[in-house]
Amino acid sequence: MIIPKKFKLAGIEWKVIINPHLSALGECHPEKGIIFIRDPSMPQPLLEQTFCHELVHAILFSTGDNGPHDEKFVDGFAYLLHQYMITAK
Repeated sequence: MIIPKKFKLAGIEWKVIINPHLSALGECHPEKGIIFIRDPSMPQPLLEQTFCHELVHAILFSTGDNGPHDEKFVDGFAYLLHQYMITAK
């Protein structure tokens, strides 16, 4: 799975930026349209799952859900989204 550098949700362009100074693996900043990923050299499955997790946050923000989001839901949805993305043929 390729982690994009940018994408659109609801007409808004989002950027994916590497930020090695994060304390978390990733962060979603809807006010800036940015997903930050801490370490692109982490194991590929963890990198992909981190992106999917932050993508789910971005999708929720794009639907008008300004949070806080239920992290159990976000994790579960992100894991299933990731599995779909890496197994679809």
